[in-house]
Amino acid sequence: MTTMTLALAMLGILPTVDDAVPAVRNWIQRNVSGVVTVDPVPLKDDAMEGDPLGFRAVALHFREFPVQMMPPAPLAPRSVFLVDRQERVRLLKKREELDELYKSAKPTFATAELAAKFAAAFLVVSREFSQDGFFKFEKPQVQPVSDGKADLSLRGVAAVVEQAGDKGALTVNFHFDGIEGGGYRLVGLKSSDDILPGVRPVCQSTLLLDPNPVVRRMAERDLLVMGEACLPYLQEQREKVSPELQKEIDRVVARIKRGER
Repeated sequence: MTTMTLALAMLGILPTVDDAVPAVRNWIQRNVSGVVTVDPVPLKDDAMEGDPLGFRAVALHFREFPVQMMPPAPLAPRSVFLVDRQERVRLLKKREELDELYKSAKPTFATAELAAKFAAAFLVVSREFSQDGFFKFEKPQVQPVSDGKADLSLRGVAAVVEQAGDKGALTVNFHFDGIEGGGYRLVGLKSSDDILPGVRPVCQSTLLLDPNPVVRRMAERDLLVMGEACLPYLQEQREKVSPELQKEIDRVVARIKRGER
């Protein structure tokens, strides 16, 4: 999409994010030759209300653990689609493409509050490029670094919920120039990511009947630490194993659902 397309989209009435999903599915049918077995997921967040980005955002993630699912071209393991008011779709495969899109478009905002809302929504989309299927994120936080009559600088942070060893945050610094007559124009942004993953499924379920009791305890502990995020993995593994191992998986699933850690 061109800079002009982005500007027009921000002025128009956008489809709801749920309405954007069929547009993404149609794009996939037209542009992807391989079979896509995962569904696009609309990005819903309080920060997205009011169309601050000028687009609806839809994510498509392929499983990364315990065995990575390779996406067919031109998709990436972590893809984001932006859908405008005319249901035109743009595929983004990495965070740098999102950054460059808005740095080139230079969208304008009537007030500092609207600029901050844009920054929060931007974080919601950008953090998807760090998502491996297990991270949970805190509510995006946006704070002014400087707020002068001529310009505005904001610092946005999307922090990871610290659980199962996950830690870190996505940080984006935004700079806006003041516009004569009022308002602000985005003229620069810089993203940095120090997000680190904790425990992930690496076939711990297959070790629940290991002869070594220490290995069994370690495998079960990892599964409990991951909690409900690993339930799809356990269900998938359950369909492949012996009745004895199914019984052990069922026991661990019950502990997870009781909230044991």
